[in-house]
Amino acid sequence: MSTASDSNRPWFEASPERLQWELDRFAEHALPAAHRVVPLGDGSPASLWIETELSFKDEAVRISILLPADYPDAPPSFFGPRDLLERHEYPGQHELCWSADQDRDWHPGRDAAYIVANNLWALLADAERGEAAVLAGEADMPEPISGFIKFARSQVVVVAEPFFERDLPVGRGKLKLLREGNRLFLNSAEGLGAADDRLRRRFIRGGKPEPDGYWVELAEPRAQLFNDLEPWDLRDVAPELFQRLAARTRRGRSALVGVWLGVTFMEEGPVRGEVRRNWAFGWVDSATTSAVWFQAQALTRSERSRRTPELVGLDRARVLVAGAGSLGAPVTFELAKAGAGHLDIVDPDIFDVNNAARHALPVTCAGQNKAEAVAEAALMINPFVEATHYPISIQGFGPDGNAVRQLIEDSTVVVDTTGSNTAARVLQRLCIEAERPLVVAGLTAGSYGGVVRVAEPNGPCFDCLLLHQQDGAIAPVSEAPPTSLVTPRGCSHPAFAGAGFEATQLAAVAARAVVQTSHLSSYPAASYNWAVLNFRTAPGWRSGIAQRHPDCWRHG
Repeated sequence: MSTASDSNRPWFEASPERLQWELDRFAEHALPAAHRVVPLGDGSPASLWIETELSFKDEAVRISILLPADYPDAPPSFFGPRDLLERHEYPGQHELCWSADQDRDWHPGRDAAYIVANNLWALLADAERGEAAVLAGEADMPEPISGFIKFARSQVVVVAEPFFERDLPVGRGKLKLLREGNRLFLNSAEGLGAADDRLRRRFIRGGKPEPDGYWVELAEPRAQLFNDLEPWDLRDVAPELFQRLAARTRRGRSALVGVWLGVTFMEEGPVRGEVRRNWAFGWVDSATTSAVWFQAQALTRSERSRRTPELVGLDRARVLVAGAGSLGAPVTFELAKAGAGHLDIVDPDIFDVNNAARHALPVTCAGQNKAEAVAEAALMINPFVEATHYPISIQGFGPDGNAVRQLIEDSTVVVDTTGSNTAARVLQRLCIEAERPLVVAGLTAGSYGGVVRVAEPNGPCFDCLLLHQQDGAIAPVSEAPPTSLVTPRGCSHPAFAGAGFEATQLAAVAARAVVQTSHLSSYPAASYNWAVLNFRTAPGWRSGIAQRHPDCWRHG
């Protein structure tokens, strides 16, 4: 049994019986095994390697196996000779891919010899039979070149349209990057155009230009070009870049310590059997002509929607969010992440710095109109959404009332997060007139519980659902006693105590209800028109379908 002191020792010293068991497994599979300990010298535990052999194309191939410091909780890694395989070998490091998901397929009860004798043997056997056999044995996942490039972890370059077109009109030119802090953005590429300025402003408000760089398209990309790059390789790829560096040196201008090189290429993805364009960006040192490579991340609508296929079509939705408080803000943010096309946010109040205890906004928004601050944050979450703020009241007539009426007529769904029955009734009246669905979400006192009510056109209204709850047909919801009220500005401006995570939980349910009520995507429709959440008592979730209440004054 290991002890606390064992945590400072390499696993093979703390558990020598495990090491012997591993070596015995190699013998059982008739595999040679020689192990060696490699000290790291930086204070980290030494690593253990096992060397073995497999036959490939009638020759013995050495396989090196790294059993890491966290072994056997962490899986082993397997390495072969350089360019042993065309696929499933990590270029540069020559690591062999034995599983589509090593974290899932490895468990401590398994041994490294088993992986060699089964997974790696099968991989080499398929490679001997040819490309068709390799492809047939693969998981249904792409193998993009960019997945094998050793990128720096410090930053990425965000790339938007139009730089992902499959067919480029030219093959090289100058490029301009913008920087704001640690964020980089490809602003323009000679011959390809410029990024949308509005999208750029949503990603970086200002942005200072980086030194001019160059871009080039690789006709035959290889991951080795990035991982094993030599100075003469770079000169072949981008001679203009080195001509500029040489010219600056001749003029005695040594201030330029490097230059950006953008490399674009076609690779497999986003699914197996398809190809797409991608980029990588290298910061080339002017003295050594070596490059540090930075990953490109695609800021495009298609890349966002690919991760939420059930929500495709939601960009046609326009949602009116009434209230931008502790509940309305996370509802807005969840809808922005989901890809709702346009969000109209209504709230006349300003942000109280102490409400940051449960609000999604930071303390730096103190004194700012909540609707405006939430709209700005929504654009930072999803720059493809349209978010408009209105510092007006839901209740009343005149310009504010006319504006609210127009917003409802323009909307797909209205969601009320104000926590006011009066506001909900006003919105319900206007929604009935405009034949728009209304989702009402509210927390109870102390955030002990929450309720979501969905009032579809021609169905039960908000008051119907309230009456059903009073009758007991809809489950009761927990709430705190009146003594838990917080009134920082007096009884005319009551607030109540409650945790932010409870508001966030209810917000997720409300946002889902909005998506389901919009009927614009393939996301499954809701099986309820009321839901009760109790955060502190059981049962935590109850839901059902209610009909129009016979005593409701709206339908009498």
